[in-house]
Amino acid sequence: MKLNKYLPLAGLTLLFASCQPEVEAPNPNPSPGEADFSKYVALGNSLTSGYSDGALYLEGQENSYPAIFAQQLEAVGGGEFTQPLVPSGNGLGSDGNGKFVLQLVNGSPLPVPTPGDVQGVGTPIGGEGIYFNNMGVPGAESGHLLVPGYGQANPFFGRFATSPATSVLADAAAQQPSLFYPLDRK
Repeated sequence: MKLNKYLPLAGLTLLFASCQPEVEAPNPNPSPGEADFSKYVALGNSLTSGYSDGALYLEGQENSYPAIFAQQLEAVGGGEFTQPLVPSGNGLGSDGNGKFVLQLVNGSPLPVPTPGDVQGVGTPIGGEGIYFNNMGVPGAESGHLLVPGYGQANPFFGRFATSPATSVLADAAAQQPSLFYPLDRK
């Protein structure tokens, strides 16, 4: 008698175990349709830049959502995607040294290097005519993207700005993007 109450459960288990899920093969020939993905520029803050685990480091930048999105766009004609990368030897080490962390300094979030082999965040890698597709700036808020000279207040942007007087939005617009994507709005 006790066995009879478990028979329906056993029957349902066998029924579901015998079902084969329907899986559609991915489209082997992706197409952009009429969209132009040749020049993708990402705007945003820490999340966009690849700032993760409380620091800005190479592996976080390489795995930022704009970098992953740009890899997907390559299949449909996406162009080159450049980022203001922290040098590979200066990433997050197993001992926790060699990274930049955001800390409040006089009420503003600023990058502070931890001990280790870290190239100063203020060391410029940008300059006139040098643009990056990933315009994510750790610590930035939406209004900061419009401020001329913002690189003087935020050394993360100052590091890759085309000039000390420019704004994040001006550098992004100068690239004449065919697609821009600000996901992490504040």
